[in-house]
Amino acid sequence: MPLPKLPAGILERGVLKLRQVEAAIRNDLTRRQVIATIAEYLRDSEEKLIALLRGEKPHVDAPGRTEFGAILYYLRDASRLAGIIPERIGLPESRLTDELIAGLLKNFALVTGDGSLIGFGKWESFDPEWIESAANYFLLKIGEIELHPIGPLPAPVPLQSGPVTIALVGDWGTGKWGKQMAPALAVMNQIVKLKPNYTIHLGDVYYSGTKAEEDANYVKFWKAATDGNFMLNSNHEMYTGANGYFDVGLADPPFALQKRSSCFALMNDKVVILGLDSAYNDTSILFQKGGIPSTSWQIPFIQSLNIGKRKLIVLTHHNGLSTSGGQTIGLWQDMYAALGNRYPDYWYWGHVHNGIVYKPRTETVNGKKVTVLARCTGHGAIPFGNGKDIPGAGFVEYYAHTPNPTAPPIRKRVMNGFTVLTIDGANVSEVWYNQNGKKAWP
Repeated sequence: MPLPKLPAGILERGVLKLRQVEAAIRNDLTRRQVIATIAEYLRDSEEKLIALLRGEKPHVDAPGRTEFGAILYYLRDASRLAGIIPERIGLPESRLTDELIAGLLKNFALVTGDGSLIGFGKWESFDPEWIESAANYFLLKIGEIELHPIGPLPAPVPLQSGPVTIALVGDWGTGKWGKQMAPALAVMNQIVKLKPNYTIHLGDVYYSGTKAEEDANYVKFWKAATDGNFMLNSNHEMYTGANGYFDVGLADPPFALQKRSSCFALMNDKVVILGLDSAYNDTSILFQKGGIPSTSWQIPFIQSLNIGKRKLIVLTHHNGLSTSGGQTIGLWQDMYAALGNRYPDYWYWGHVHNGIVYKPRTETVNGKKVTVLARCTGHGAIPFGNGKDIPGAGFVEYYAHTPNPTAPPIRKRVMNGFTVLTIDGANVSEVWYNQNGKKAWP
């Protein structure tokens, strides 16, 4: 039983871009090598997907990402429909077979250990529009899409000392879709009801953060908070060189306080809220790991803040811990160095499509024990399921797993959500909400 045929619109946007890739690298060895380096990650993603379809259970932190697991298969399908040959692009032949996915077609969706949905629905792993994300990334890496220059460094924004509420939502840029209330709209409606002083997006406008997508899937539905709004850069927005992020997202009037910069700070004499761009200087495949190297333009900005003994809340798009919370990854070490050999008191990120509260993590700095409270708030809109492997290793206090009653049961989706911080002096409290406005944690 073969996969559903690619819709004409997907062929027009995705496959035609792949033809641009093929033409651009035809006689250019350097460009061909750039594309070849991406192949291993796509192969890992496909192998992870194949293992899941076979009924195996790859570790929640295994290499690859299932949203890119069908790319090589679709390239093969595209070669039949539009004359695209994977080898000419520098990518391997797919090992995914029609027989392997026949059972998935009958069951509609499979939930992985981290909550990702393996299915054919919007934003799921076999959504063919991920082809365009991959194609845009290829074009960026071979220089056919120009990387947007970095914005100016902003001045810190004064944060009032009294009670201040801040809504955090991650991976929200999906716009309106589906017959039911779209999760992004449901989440934003609940945020508006709570009337936070500030609302901050932790990044990801889909599929590739193009200027059109930034407008239609993000700006169009964003509701401004009373005192200000901020938005972080992300891997998906980098696939088109962050041009949509800088020229459409940050240019929208609600984000005026950010001054067209991809980093920002809100601070008073007790607390600093520091939003950092973990995507722009990321050198990993598909900007998946995040990075803030010592050469980043953000280091002088961080140093200029003189954070001192203030309580520090850091926001990034990328995660500093593995999904299960058992391992620190590259960005964790980058952050320690970027902050001048210290850790944040609180660290919120998106990127992983789930809502996860990790248990307090103890680190040693200059012989003293310090505690980091790490959270993943990446469940703003992308459909996901009950990632039962997430709490299994014992590093998690809470993860989002409340069934979504508005979704068809066969989709196995759980509720999307967001987080609200309340800052009063040096005291920080947090409440996690479902998309229906009900408190989910604590």
